[in-house]
Amino acid sequence: MAEFAEIKTSDNIVLRVVVINDSDIAGKTASEAETWVADNIINDVNIADPYPSTYWKKTYLDANGESAKRYNGAGVDMTYDLSNEAFYWATNYYASWSLDSNYQWQAPTAQPPEESLTADESLSWNETDLRWEKRGTEDLNSTYYWNNSEWVVL
Repeated sequence: MAEFAEIKTSDNIVLRVVVINDSDIAGKTASEAETWVADNIINDVNIADPYPSTYWKKTYLDANGESAKRYNGAGVDMTYDLSNEAFYWATNYYASWSLDSNYQWQAPTAQPPEESLTADESLSWNETDLRWEKRGTEDLNSTYYWNNSEWVVL
């Protein structure tokens, strides 16, 4: 199976992602496959009337920051950067975060290692204090912050 994103020409926003049988595009280059999808997939009745001008790009759900796979798998409302051939979330929810070279939003301090959390703890970003914090489901009265090496109780 292969995934393709339909992108609005006016603002390069992904409108939808469709899955195509490999047999429908077998032997085609990426460009030929995108043309095949444009010619054979009907307009989505749930998208605005009149239907916007669109184009299609192959996307890879397992992209994991690889430039050859357009950095990120496409999703509805993501942006497609034509000049860099990259899908990414254009909305930055935190003013302190920046977009890295793999088109992923990064906090100014590294996220704590996954093994430093237990299954019942939730991780969140505190934009005011520019730090990672955690809270457990069993101990709701305690909040901890990450000092880049260990958790410290507030």
